[in-house]
Amino acid sequence: MRRSTTVGAIKKRGKDPNDPSIRKAYKVFKDQQELEKQLEVSENEWGTYEAYNFNDQQKNEFEFYFCGWLQYYDEISRNGGIDHTLYFKWSNTDVVVYISPAPGNSLNPITAPPATSSTSDPKAPSAPPPPYP
Repeated sequence: MRRSTTVGAIKKRGKDPNDPSIRKAYKVFKDQQELEKQLEVSENEWGTYEAYNFNDQQKNEFEFYFCGWLQYYDEISRNGGIDHTLYFKWSNTDVVVYISPAPGNSLNPITAPPATSSTSDPKAPSAPPPPYP
């Protein structure tokens, strides 16, 4: 799982966009226009969530939550067989989350649902154990 960013955003943080550790954590695009052209397409839209006037810290926490969930899914549930990229399009009232490759893309054998399932989404967690007496 990698977050999307641009060369300019990486340089603004004083980092080298060609650093292998940066490339492992981020899918780096030449500029914002290239990023949006590749990721901000309707088939990649994962969901829209209310986010009224989120401040920068709230936006970061929201993005970290999604990234952590997806990293677990990519690395544990799918055994590293897929590497998704996320893009968050923020407004004052909501955030649209884009994911690439799009979930359940049956044209691609890597992102297609497993043969035993009709969806590539993870199963709902089981119920927690009963409380101790």
